[in-house]
Amino acid sequence: MDTGGVGRKKKPISKDLREKLRAQKRRAERDSAYLRQSRITKDKMADLVLKRLAGNKEQKNGSGGGTTGTNGTGTIRMGKVSDFNRVRRLQTQIDQVRQNKNKHWRNTRLGRKRVFTVSDLEKMAEERQKAVSNFGNKHELDKIGKEALKYTNEFRAKHGKPPLEWHQALCDIGRVHSKDMGDGKVPFSHVGFKERVAKYPMRHSAAAENLAMNGGIPEAQVARVSVNGWIDSPGHRKNLLSEQTLCGIGVYKNAKGQYYLTQLFART
Repeated sequence: MDTGGVGRKKKPISKDLREKLRAQKRRAERDSAYLRQSRITKDKMADLVLKRLAGNKEQKNGSGGGTTGTNGTGTIRMGKVSDFNRVRRLQTQIDQVRQNKNKHWRNTRLGRKRVFTVSDLEKMAEERQKAVSNFGNKHELDKIGKEALKYTNEFRAKHGKPPLEWHQALCDIGRVHSKDMGDGKVPFSHVGFKERVAKYPMRHSAAAENLAMNGGIPEAQVARVSVNGWIDSPGHRKNLLSEQTLCGIGVYKNAKGQYYLTQLFART
């Protein structure tokens, strides 16, 4: 029997379910528009996921018992999230992605910046000064050390002592301590003397050390003033005239223009 296309009546959709379907459709349309209008990046994808999570949270808070909805991380049933831990892990991962991206930018993009803060400029100036002091000026500072050895040997000759021989390794060891003092890493003192002696590359039977710090004088006078100071100090004078055979003087100039000298002796 022809019924004229009339069949079983469909069960009417409840008002709550209709509103829920409309809300899901609106979210799908927003997501599609978002993806079409912009290039997908980690940050944008994170924003999209967080928006969806926030929307489901609002749905949970506004719905009564027995409502059912879904999201990308779990199913909400009777107002409860069945996989809450997974949601928390996802949010933690999103935060970590953002933090890592920001850290990577700070560490690798300073040279590409076009706008610099005062802090950026101060940091760059400090690093440049360190590079100049540690490497570019090394030869000139070694000349000061060798000049100080010349004055040391002149003083020894007046007292019938043989000249000391320059040793570059002792100079290099001393320069490290001079730099540490000049940069404020250690006080102006003989702290670490035993460790420096342990780095001597030759067999030796005795060792000694003199220190000097000068500021506010021309570079040409640093060696002379330093040796004169050692001569006028009983303990330093004793080292100048001791039975040593090798000497190296490490010199460092810090950002304030102060010169630090570490004179190391060795008897072979």
